[in-house]
Amino acid sequence: MWLTAISSINFTHSLIIYLHMNERDVAPQYTKLVAGRVQFKRFCKLNSMSKRAFFEINCFGLRYLYKAWTKKVEEIGEGNVPKLMGSFSEVMDEAKAVVHAVLTERIGDVN
Repeated sequence: MWLTAISSINFTHSLIIYLHMNERDVAPQYTKLVAGRVQFKRFCKLNSMSKRAFFEINCFGLRYLYKAWTKKVEEIGEGNVPKLMGSFSEVMDEAKAVVHAVLTERIGDVN
């Protein structure tokens, strides 16, 4: 599915920007939601415990994104998939908000 592939690339890029890992300026739509102090500290703590932290957070967001796309396809029908492109940024923002919520929660001793 091309939609899954392009979403994966865009979400990974968006997550890099969210975690302040980018080196250059980016379009304003990518900086609407970025990690604050709490979220960035949680990511750093998780990353210090396992270098797979980014990979796992990315996979979590991508799984959410895939489920959101599947739900949208079911809502509009497979014959109308091109209409999904209008929802592209909405679904991407939703997936990033879910990652933000997870990094905001107090989980165990990861503070």
